[in-house]
Amino acid sequence: MEIPKRKNEFLPYFLLVVFIFLLILIVSYNGIGTKEHAELMDTDTYMRLVRVEQLAETGDWYDSVIHRSNYPYGDELHWTRPLDVMLLAGAFALTPFQGFEKGLLSWGIIISPLLGIFCLLALYWATLSVMNKNSRRLLWLLFISQSLLLQVFHFGRPDHHSLLMLLFIILLGCLFRMVNQPDRDKYVFLGGFIAAFSLWVSVETIFAIIMVFVTLGVLWLIRGKAYARQLLLFSLSIFVFSTVFLFIERPLSALFVVEYDKISIAYLFVFMLAVLATYLLTLIRNATMFSKLLKSTLILMASGLAIWLVFPSFYQGPMAGINKALIPIWLSKVSEAQPLWSLDPYHTTIIIGSIILFLLYLIYLVIKQRFETHFNLLIPIISGFVIFLPLGIYQIRMNYYLLLIIILLLAVFLDDIVTKVSNSKLSDISKPLLRVTVMLLFILGLPGIGVLTSLDNETKSETIQPDLKTLSSFLNDYQQTNPTAETILTFLDFGPEILYRTDFNVMAGPYHRNDQGILYIYEVMATNDFEQAWEMLNERSIDLVILCPKSSETSFYKKSPDQSTFYERLIAGEKPTFLEEIDLPQKLSESFIIFKVTMD
Repeated sequence: MEIPKRKNEFLPYFLLVVFIFLLILIVSYNGIGTKEHAELMDTDTYMRLVRVEQLAETGDWYDSVIHRSNYPYGDELHWTRPLDVMLLAGAFALTPFQGFEKGLLSWGIIISPLLGIFCLLALYWATLSVMNKNSRRLLWLLFISQSLLLQVFHFGRPDHHSLLMLLFIILLGCLFRMVNQPDRDKYVFLGGFIAAFSLWVSVETIFAIIMVFVTLGVLWLIRGKAYARQLLLFSLSIFVFSTVFLFIERPLSALFVVEYDKISIAYLFVFMLAVLATYLLTLIRNATMFSKLLKSTLILMASGLAIWLVFPSFYQGPMAGINKALIPIWLSKVSEAQPLWSLDPYHTTIIIGSIILFLLYLIYLVIKQRFETHFNLLIPIISGFVIFLPLGIYQIRMNYYLLLIIILLLAVFLDDIVTKVSNSKLSDISKPLLRVTVMLLFILGLPGIGVLTSLDNETKSETIQPDLKTLSSFLNDYQQTNPTAETILTFLDFGPEILYRTDFNVMAGPYHRNDQGILYIYEVMATNDFEQAWEMLNERSIDLVILCPKSSETSFYKKSPDQSTFYERLIAGEKPTFLEEIDLPQKLSESFIIFKVTMD
């Protein structure tokens, strides 16, 4: 990365921003951001540590099956190894001081905030060629004020989203330099490497890659042949690096396995077509704009048709092949996979307000004929906005990328306003006061409106966040005196933390590949026949059934208007002869009901 020339001005401001950033995250972690007594944030984070512990124990790089989940068949995850390696490296570094298990937990707690600090550095580097110093500083403030963005950097969230955000920022930095320096290859190859590595982390990166192609394609149409060469080199580098990463991720026997939720031969085929298509573009680089537009459209359509003929499910996205039965009972309730309007009023207000500000300032730049002044910034972020806006409306998780793109322009917008205040004819006393007021209104205005909106629409949650740590401690003690008890049936969101904290097998985790386990739990609890329930419990050798009626499990299990389901009958107090209720400490009995499955 390029180092700012005036370090004495950069460092104090950076340290102040980092301090505020970490303070926000610490308050969130110790407050409403995490469950009581839980070190980690959610189900994915516990399952990630289970996966890393298994890798450390077995050394089997190619084994993606969590064998104690969906017991006895196992739960094959769609995650890949880059974040696992980062977590292992930190755990091994802390092992001499804390031991491996505690070292892994400690590193898992702090890894995402550390990646967030690197994101701040990466933002400064990425925008060096397209923003002035004041805009970059304001960008930091806008970044740390975005509560939705900060969720990916929370303490206790060893998840790949923080790593993806860092890689996305670096890719944007490479793209800005490609736009600004079309005759240099350095950042084209670096961008290809970052894009391929990010795709290895998660295939949702495909949309960021499309953003790069759209940006360079538009520039090739309007500005000339140098960008055709960049398109070719970028395609070639992605293809080469993705091939390398595929060989690292998979054994030779699985190289040709087609999967859409992780890097596979399907993506290599798409990148191979991209190399061929962009090579053809270089052959028509000197044609007229109309000719280039017509021929590039034909090439794009032919490439799209080829993908459809060879891998028709590619266009269905990462969830291609998901068991349709999971959609109404599980996927439709996964919050990050829901559309924008399902968000709470606070975050919806911030996102929609940010979109409006983005568009208003963009229109202003066009009207004032200042578009060309910020051309190298605007072309990439407009391309990104066009791609991620519909994705952000369609799925909440894509708003991370959308918001980052938006605040790049909003930083320039705010700097423009502050500069106008500084150049105004106000008194020397009024100017600093007005600048601070403007900055506070700009940065905190939308969150403030969001808070007011939330107060108007505040609804009290009827569910609790159960104390799974205390439950796990009880289960460990129980297993000491009942060593034959090995397998638990409980709500799928409880599975990962119980796996992490105990040696029990569980029936399922909340992951789309585990349709067998998810449907098994649902069907057991949905039956209205005790005998059938017993047969299904016996089929998987279930030892304990754990219920938490005050939790979100109530929205997962089927409700029956006619005959009460197994779940409804159990929480109503009916006890079949094959279940024996276990006495619990008062603290646990307020939330949980645990049944021992007998041999009756």
